Amino acid sequence: CAFIYGRDGHLEKFTREMQDRLVHQVIEPMACDGLRTISVAFRDFVPGKAEINQVPDAIKRCQRAGITVRMVTGDNINTARSISTKCGILKPGDDFLILEGKEFNRRIRDSQGEVQQHLLDKVWPKLRVLARSSPTDKYTLVKGIIDSKLNESREVVAVTGDGTNDGPALKKADVGFAMGIAGTDVAKEASDIILTDDNFSSIVKAVMWGRNVYDSIAKFLQFQLTVNVVAVIVAFIGACAVQDSPLKAVQMLWVNLIMDTLASLALATEMPTSDLLLRKPYGRTKPLISRTMMKNILGQAVYQLTVIFTLLFAGGVVVILRSTQKLSTLVRRILIQTLKMARNLVQARFCGSVALQDFRLRFGTGLVLVHSLGLDIPYSMAFILSESSPGLAHVWLVVHTLLAGLGINLRFPLDDLG
Repeated sequence: CAFIYGRDGHLEKFTREMQDRLVHQVIEPMACDGLRTISVAFRDFVPGKAEINQVPDAIKRCQRAGITVRMVTGDNINTARSISTKCGILKPGDDFLILEGKEFNRRIRDSQGEVQQHLLDKVWPKLRVLARSSPTDKYTLVKGIIDSKLNESREVVAVTGDGTNDGPALKKADVGFAMGIAGTDVAKEASDIILTDDNFSSIVKAVMWGRNVYDSIAKFLQFQLTVNVVAVIVAFIGACAVQDSPLKAVQMLWVNLIMDTLASLALATEMPTSDLLLRKPYGRTKPLISRTMMKNILGQAVYQLTVIFTLLFAGGVVVILRSTQKLSTLVRRILIQTLKMARNLVQARFCGSVALQDFRLRFGTGLVLVHSLGLDIPYSMAFILSESSPGLAHVWLVVHTLLAGLGINLRFPLDDLG
């Protein structure tokens, strides 16, 4: 403390001499008489506007992302209504419920006092604030929403809490958020994620990162499945048609170990953006490989196979070479490079995010570009300079230009990725 109120009520500077005098003349004599001394200190805090506006902004972002925010508190219903209105949980004109714990239990229990799911399903969709509630009410609400089958996609429930009594609800929820500063050890142990700053906006960041991880896995799977479908079909049909696999073992190893691995990692390490919060959440029962992803995989496979088989079976017409041995070598080398270009410039864009489609170089999309340029350009230049055919450079540039142009101008509906 820097100041102290004197006996006359005036504020005085709290010096070292005053501290020593209080210890020797007040605290120690009272302690010797078995008395416990109590002092009161206070400080005035002026909250900043940023702190006031932080929670309403975070709640607004959650609502925009398709997340319903509910408040369960032990406060008076009028206090709860005021706080929820200021935070944006409730808005004027909304047809939502504000219930006390007693009324909540009356609506969801039968005559024997047992919770009935069909009664709870009539309450929770419109419930936004539950006041004068107990930890049991909170647990009942969380369990009821998780078990509800009103929505075909099923609800995914996240719960925040800091007290010991919040443990059961945190444990039951799909995701439990405990407060790192004000939270008890029991709450932290029962939770899945600990908010080290006790800030609600950190939940928004967790949602954004979670969706980014989901999208990254989906993009990785889509890229790899397309790669393997095309490679298997090319190797099988090519071997049956020309008595030899169009892709040599070394070329297959190059495609799978170097190109596919690096490209997949580049797609899977894109940083999250705020655009992820503009979409609705994925349902609990929604498959990871969606119908849209299957369409993209099949469409990309058909496109790549068409280009590759055209070069494989009409390579002599395209390149205009007479030597059968030289033609075979040339077509194989064009084939492997075409496969690489189709995957890097076209398929990678189908798997990429909105930032990639707009060609803005963020961290992840920059890796895709660096990977493509680092592998394709040196390989192309070495091949062109090593061949003496005057028509080869023309064919090479035409193939690359067409693939690059198609890749840059493609648009992919990211909303349907999952």
